[in-house]
Amino acid sequence: MPEVLDFEADGYRYLVSHYYTPELDAPECAEHFDEFCARNHAEVSELPVRLIFGHSHRQLITTIRGGRLWLNPGSASYRCEDDYEKTALYAVIEDGDIELRAVEYDRMPLLQSTLDIAKSGRMQRGESMVAFFFFGSCPPPYKQKSFEDSVRVTEEGIRRYKNEKSCG
Repeated sequence: MPEVLDFEADGYRYLVSHYYTPELDAPECAEHFDEFCARNHAEVSELPVRLIFGHSHRQLITTIRGGRLWLNPGSASYRCEDDYEKTALYAVIEDGDIELRAVEYDRMPLLQSTLDIAKSGRMQRGESMVAFFFFGSCPPPYKQKSFEDSVRVTEEGIRRYKNEKSCG
C-alpha cells in the first residue's frame, strides 16, 4: 500500500496517512503542514487540502493558521492507555462537513480472540494487557498486577458474559 493515499471529494483534496512522520503524530504548525503537502505533491492542487492521520488513535479536528485542517478519526478498537472510552470512534465527511462520532459495540469477540492469541504466546504480554483493559474489564495496564492475573480476570469476565447471555 502507498504511504499516503490522496483523493478529491466534496471540493477538497484529502491526503490520508497512518501518521504524519514516524517522530511526530501530526503537523504542529502551518510550515509543517505545507511541507507534508509538498512532499506528497498536494501543493499543485487548486483545491484546499485536508490531512487525515491515525496512529495516535486520538479523535480530533485541528485547524492551523490559514484554515489548514487535519483530523484523526479515532480508533475502532482501543486507544492510548490514558483514554478510557471503550466505544468505536470514527469520522464521517459529507458534503465537506466533518462529524466525529462514536458507537458502542460488542467487544467480547475481540476480547476472546485477544485472549486466545495472548495465551498462545503470539502477542506481546504488554499489548495483551492493554487489549484486556479496552475489550474487557481489567484495570488500566499500569494498574494490572501481572499478565497471569490479567488472563484470569479476563477469563472470568468472559465466563460471566456467556452466563448472562445464556440466561437472558
